[in-house]
Amino acid sequence: FAMPAAPARLIHSIEDAKGPINLDYYPVQVSAMPTSSGSTMSADQLLEFVRRNVNIFLDKLPDGARFNPLDATVDGAAWAPLFLQTGFPGAVLSLDIFSSNLPVDGGSVVLAEIGSDHWIFSTMWTPDDLGHPVSGNRQFGYMRGAAGEFIFYTRGADRTTKRLDNILQDSVFGGGHRLWLSFQRRLASFVNNNGGLATIGTASSQ
Repeated sequence: FAMPAAPARLIHSIEDAKGPINLDYYPVQVSAMPTSSGSTMSADQLLEFVRRNVNIFLDKLPDGARFNPLDATVDGAAWAPLFLQTGFPGAVLSLDIFSSNLPVDGGSVVLAEIGSDHWIFSTMWTPDDLGHPVSGNRQFGYMRGAAGEFIFYTRGADRTTKRLDNILQDSVFGGGHRLWLSFQRRLASFVNNNGGLATIGTASSQ
């Protein structure tokens, strides 16, 4: 059995993809931060908690997705090191996508950039999944709002990767839209259930 040949670029360049660019934005306004172990979390701490526990902030079954390190030893340590606050660029996560309780697709992303107020995933090719349904980048982060609140968000810019993905673009982007709406809902619920105050902002995906 021959291993599939790797493409010229492992990272899915948006210029190489198919169809129109999809731009989306999913904000959550946090006017009072939640508490953890009796202490009020900082914005940095909340974002880091979300990153390390990203799967609890996403719907999984029957329709949704789940992230796992591609290699538990190498990528697990790089994504969530034991003694450091942030992960290392280069960590690869595998994404399992579910519909009606069945795994229907998959892909991988690499941690392309990380700081105290954001991180960025870039979609990529691996021998395990042979490519991600979309090509582009997704940022998770926070910023200050006009009234002093924190706005936590995810936002992306991507295109469908292959011709078949482009044919199915309504399904591809529709599934992504539902997934990131669940991120908004679950993040706001986490804040409100832990002594904070959060409201879901207006999402956009075009």
